[in-house]
Amino acid sequence: MSKAGSHQTLVFRGSGNGSNDRSWPKADTRGTADHPEPRRQPCAHPIRQGHEMTRYLDLKAIGYGVAVFTLGWLALALSATVAANSDPLLARMAWAVVQAGGLVVPGIAGYVSALRASTRPILNGTLAGSIGIAVLACITARFLPFPAWGIVFVVAIFALIAALGAIFGKHRRDKARP
Repeated sequence: MSKAGSHQTLVFRGSGNGSNDRSWPKADTRGTADHPEPRRQPCAHPIRQGHEMTRYLDLKAIGYGVAVFTLGWLALALSATVAANSDPLLARMAWAVVQAGGLVVPGIAGYVSALRASTRPILNGTLAGSIGIAVLACITARFLPFPAWGIVFVVAIFALIAALGAIFGKHRRDKARP
């Protein structure tokens, strides 16, 4: 300390990378011959204008799930037809199959859709079961009058069953793939 009242200013430099050093100007090294700008990898899911939400949906997997749902309900309809035109003992067993199948079919649709989905298997499986039961409920409501508020509850319950099937499908898919 040379004179009374004067003080020295200590300047701390960073680790040399310039992160904390505000006195040195940073050189822009992008695009120069020494440091070419790195290439950007293309996005795995290209985002199209106005289609941000559909990038997570695998429409083919949802289609498989809806097809399985439709085939399952057609099989149940055939069983119900057999039950209506048979002796009482066979009719009871056929109606039991129809009632149990009504709860199992959305789970199977969700399972198949989750197995086929490339991304977001639980979402795709739930949508497959929900779309299937929504279409079935709307067709049924057209021919059989019943309160419309019941459709919402039926779709919600069957969506939960389809989500449960999708969880099993995702687990099976993850277990089968390395």
